[in-house]
Amino acid sequence: MDVATTKLMSIHVEALLPPTSIELDIPQNVQVAALLGVGLVFQGTAHRHIAEVLLSEIGNTHTHTHCKS
Repeated sequence: MDVATTKLMSIHVEALLPPTSIELDIPQNVQVAALLGVGLVFQGTAHRHIAEVLLSEIGNTHTHTHCKS
């Protein structure tokens, strides 16, 4: 597990930020890439918190004002 890489990707995943953090406008494709990267970094580690966050984000649907219908 690479701590520096995890920190870099975690700032792009809202679920991994502290509740008091400011809301960032992060493009959805960047969030998806960060989730995938965190999953790859923690693959095989059995890290419960990260597994729970990633599983909850898989089914999470966000509404974006920037998306076109």
